[in-house]
Amino acid sequence: MSVPPPPAVAQLEDFPVHQVEGGAAEPAFCRIVRRYDEHGRIRQPLFFSSSGLGRFDPPPNLSGYGTCYFAREEIAAFIERFGAYRVILQDVIEANELIQVAP
Repeated sequence: MSVPPPPAVAQLEDFPVHQVEGGAAEPAFCRIVRRYDEHGRIRQPLFFSSSGLGRFDPPPNLSGYGTCYFAREEIAAFIERFGAYRVILQDVIEANELIQVAP
Protein backbone atom coordinates (compact mmCIF):
# COMPACT_ATOMS: atom_id res chain seq x y z
CA MET A 1 0.00 0.00 0.00
CA SER A 2 1.41 3.37 -0.93
CA VAL A 3 0.44 6.70 0.56
CA PRO A 4 -0.63 9.41 -1.87
CA PRO A 5 1.22 12.72 -1.76
CA PRO A 6 -0.39 15.51 0.26
CA PRO A 7 -2.89 17.72 -1.55
CA ALA A 8 -1.72 20.81 -3.38
CA VAL A 9 -1.69 24.00 -1.33
CA ALA A 10 -4.68 25.35 -3.26
CA GLN A 11 -6.75 22.38 -2.07
CA LEU A 12 -6.00 23.26 1.57
CA GLU A 13 -7.41 26.80 1.46
CA ASP A 14 -10.39 25.82 3.66
CA PHE A 15 -8.29 23.71 6.03
CA PRO A 16 -8.54 25.17 9.55
CA VAL A 17 -5.38 26.93 10.68
CA HIS A 18 -4.68 28.24 14.16
CA GLN A 19 -1.72 30.53 14.64
CA VAL A 20 -0.35 31.01 18.13
CA GLU A 21 1.35 34.24 19.02
CA GLY A 22 4.48 34.12 21.16
CA GLY A 23 4.32 35.62 24.65
CA ALA A 24 0.82 34.36 25.41
CA ALA A 25 -0.19 34.59 29.08
CA GLU A 26 -1.23 30.93 29.16
CA PRO A 27 0.26 27.81 27.54
CA ALA A 28 -1.09 27.28 24.05
CA PHE A 29 -1.19 23.49 24.03
CA CYS A 30 -1.13 20.61 26.45
CA ARG A 31 -0.80 16.85 26.40
CA ILE A 32 -0.60 13.96 28.81
CA VAL A 33 2.37 11.67 28.36
CA ARG A 34 3.88 8.65 30.09
CA ARG A 35 6.83 9.71 32.20
CA TYR A 36 9.02 6.77 31.13
CA ASP A 37 9.34 4.75 27.94
CA GLU A 38 9.27 0.96 27.79
CA HIS A 39 12.99 0.84 28.70
CA GLY A 40 12.59 2.97 31.84
CA ARG A 41 14.12 6.09 30.28
CA ILE A 42 12.54 9.49 30.85
CA ARG A 43 10.31 10.20 27.90
CA GLN A 44 10.65 13.56 26.18
CA PRO A 45 7.41 15.59 26.13
CA LEU A 46 7.64 16.13 22.37
CA PHE A 47 7.34 12.44 21.57
CA PHE A 48 6.23 11.65 18.02
CA SER A 49 4.19 8.46 17.84
CA SER A 50 4.70 6.10 14.93
CA SER A 51 3.53 2.83 16.54
CA GLY A 52 0.27 2.76 14.58
CA LEU A 53 -1.73 2.75 17.83
CA GLY A 54 -2.67 6.45 17.67
CA ARG A 55 -5.61 7.77 15.67
CA PHE A 56 -3.42 9.86 13.39
CA ASP A 57 -0.18 7.86 13.37
CA PRO A 58 1.41 7.58 9.94
CA PRO A 59 1.16 4.28 8.09
CA PRO A 60 3.97 1.78 8.75
CA ASN A 61 5.62 2.38 5.37
CA LEU A 62 6.39 6.02 6.31
CA SER A 63 9.30 5.36 8.63
CA GLY A 64 10.89 8.47 10.05
CA TYR A 65 7.55 10.26 10.49
CA GLY A 66 5.33 10.49 13.56
CA THR A 67 2.45 12.37 15.14
CA CYS A 68 2.71 14.57 18.22
CA TYR A 69 -0.72 14.76 19.86
CA PHE A 70 -1.72 18.07 21.51
CA ALA A 71 -4.92 19.61 22.82
CA ARG A 72 -6.05 23.16 23.53
CA GLU A 73 -7.57 22.22 26.91
CA GLU A 74 -6.47 19.88 29.68
CA ILE A 75 -9.70 17.85 29.55
CA ALA A 76 -9.17 17.28 25.83
CA ALA A 77 -5.63 16.06 26.54
CA PHE A 78 -7.06 13.67 29.15
CA ILE A 79 -9.61 12.32 26.68
CA GLU A 80 -6.96 11.97 23.96
CA ARG A 81 -4.72 9.97 26.31
CA PHE A 82 -7.28 7.89 28.23
CA GLY A 83 -10.42 7.99 26.07
CA ALA A 84 -10.12 4.37 24.95
CA TYR A 85 -10.03 3.07 28.54
CA ARG A 86 -13.23 1.90 30.21
CA VAL A 87 -11.54 1.78 33.61
CA ILE A 88 -8.40 3.75 34.46
CA LEU A 89 -6.34 2.46 37.36
CA GLN A 90 -4.73 5.00 39.67
CA ASP A 91 -1.21 3.72 38.90
CA VAL A 92 -1.84 4.23 35.17
CA ILE A 93 -2.84 7.84 35.78
CA GLU A 94 0.15 8.40 38.07
CA ALA A 95 2.53 7.04 35.41
CA ASN A 96 1.57 10.03 33.24
CA GLU A 97 1.99 13.77 33.53
CA LEU A 98 0.40 16.86 32.05
CA ILE A 99 2.76 18.83 29.80
CA GLN A 100 1.97 22.40 28.81
CA VAL A 101 3.69 24.02 25.84
CA ALA A 102 3.80 27.69 24.94
CA PRO A 103 5.22 29.27 21.79
